[in-house]
Amino acid sequence: GGDNVFALESWRMADLLRRGRLVELRRYRAARGYRGWRSFVDTCLRPALPLRLFDAMEHLLDRRLCTRPYERPVPPWICVDGATLDRVVESDRRDYAARIVRRYPTISMQRHAWNLMEYAHSRGCAASFDLNRDEGLELRMPFYDRRLVEFAMSRPDSDFNQPNDFKVLLKQAVRDRLPDRNRTFLRGGMKTGTGFGILRARWRKDTERLLADLNAGPWVSQEADVVDSQAFNDVFGPDGVVRWSSSVDVSLTILCEAWLRAYLRPSSGVADPRHALRSGKIGPATEPSAIAEDGMGPWVSETDPGGAWLAR
Repeated sequence: GGDNVFALESWRMADLLRRGRLVELRRYRAARGYRGWRSFVDTCLRPALPLRLFDAMEHLLDRRLCTRPYERPVPPWICVDGATLDRVVESDRRDYAARIVRRYPTISMQRHAWNLMEYAHSRGCAASFDLNRDEGLELRMPFYDRRLVEFAMSRPDSDFNQPNDFKVLLKQAVRDRLPDRNRTFLRGGMKTGTGFGILRARWRKDTERLLADLNAGPWVSQEADVVDSQAFNDVFGPDGVVRWSSSVDVSLTILCEAWLRAYLRPSSGVADPRHALRSGKIGPATEPSAIAEDGMGPWVSETDPGGAWLAR
């Protein structure tokens, strides 16, 4: 969406630190309101450190650290064994090194490229595409038009972020085409009429209904030894508030379970769906050719055929 294509965090500060341009870095931070040692570590020092240094720290501490952009703590309802999770992490890290780090020389370029190519977003969209299609709706992703992506990748950092202003290029593009309220941040960082605002307003009501539907039958992901459904339900408090830091983990778990049930229904022709899920011999219900054209986005990677990602 707009965040992936037109939002670029201030990773340029890490590039300035790497090149030793300390005076320019100080001015850049001051102009954007960054203060304090903690923000310096988060926005400058940590991104600037080489990944092999973090790998050495992991070896010394004998435990896994979240050191790549996409790495987060494993949710408590994921019950995959540790060895399998380690293989997933190592596979993702090799892929990140090959597709991102080796191809883009600066941290800003690496993070922008990762925002565009990170797998979880496109897979979530693929599942949404399937489920929406079953309801007679067509999901389109205009921001994934190749021409738009190539244009965005060619622009300098200043076209994306400026002091106290984000998505500058996108705001300029929709000026005089959308009401001003769609371009102006409100208190709390939200804007009226955004998809996220609508989702947040409906989250409690829809989640309660979706969970009730899912809990009415056996969880496919639990029978495949991937998700502990009781542990997942436990993250919801009596008032419906999610007691887990990442709402994305929660929403994607619901989305993936709904997708699995839709795809593994008896009419799908899969003789033993749970064995197929464990072995990775299951693929997205939507054929890649059906959604890879007309700006819809390359949802299925040619290097990740079938459903190996789903079993992981």
